[in-house]
Amino acid sequence: MKGFQISRRAVLGGLGAVALPSAGRAQPGWPDRPVRIIVGFVPGGPSDTIARLLAPKLQAAWGQPVIVENRAGADGVIATESVVRSPADGHVLLHAAMNLLTSAIVHTNVPYDVLRDLTPIYQTASSPTGLLVHPSLPVRTVAELVAYAKARPHELSYSTSGAGGSGHFAGEIFKAATKTEIEHVAYRGTAPALQDLIAGQVKVSFSTMTTALVMVKEGRARALAVTSEQRMAQLPDVPTFTESGYPTLNASVWYGLFAPSGTPRPVVDRIADDADTALKTPEFRRFLDEQASLPGGKGPGPFRQQVEREMTQWRRVAEETGIRME
Repeated sequence: MKGFQISRRAVLGGLGAVALPSAGRAQPGWPDRPVRIIVGFVPGGPSDTIARLLAPKLQAAWGQPVIVENRAGADGVIATESVVRSPADGHVLLHAAMNLLTSAIVHTNVPYDVLRDLTPIYQTASSPTGLLVHPSLPVRTVAELVAYAKARPHELSYSTSGAGGSGHFAGEIFKAATKTEIEHVAYRGTAPALQDLIAGQVKVSFSTMTTALVMVKEGRARALAVTSEQRMAQLPDVPTFTESGYPTLNASVWYGLFAPSGTPRPVVDRIADDADTALKTPEFRRFLDEQASLPGGKGPGPFRQQVEREMTQWRRVAEETGIRME
């Protein structure tokens, strides 16, 4: 798949990684061994790629290896549980997307509580979700897709990065708002979900535009609308959902770093400081812009407030749409 490509040199070199000294709030002796960043999806998606671009810069700042590990499955639950069960010393971190919240809401047996067991550290980026279709589907607007789907109930299916994830929520909100019957197909990450879209195995997808932008520009997928408040600068001809008549679909996907609850505050602050420094470099800003993403910039306090607020918001959406996993 050509989407969301980065060069080997960019990944290994961290976009020109240089030593990035922090503000000096480090816990004495931390880190004293390699730091692992756990990602709950297969390689190639936005959570994975942002983590891999961030890792070399943190490694330069900390003087210890920073290793990204993929533990895909259960829409990130497996990865999150492994971090929650790790020592709260800052040597095991989680780089997660908004699905961290939605999966915890809809899965009935999640073995952790997001607000109790995790410490939000830093929001790294955000990106709108897009409604995408295969080019062979004879629709070019949201209205045309709605008419097509209503004439063919249960014939269409839409792919997402996983059951209970942000794409799944967007799809179910869309179905409720449009009164259409489109079947959900869950994958183990954004990359395979989009691979089947461009292969024509599914005709519709709800996906973060971080991964889908290149495919849309190359004509391998068609974007009908995006969830951002304004049109994307990279795709000025693609309307927002609000412009298309569906203002309830207006939430972007965010990505962020988390640590086990109880991680010392000086370590949390050090990680947030160094992540903020890394993400403010011109190279990283350029990369995020090219991938239809915005830098996050929220540290521990504001990020926790956002997580708490959105847990309430997405729980209400789950109740209204009936999303629930066993």
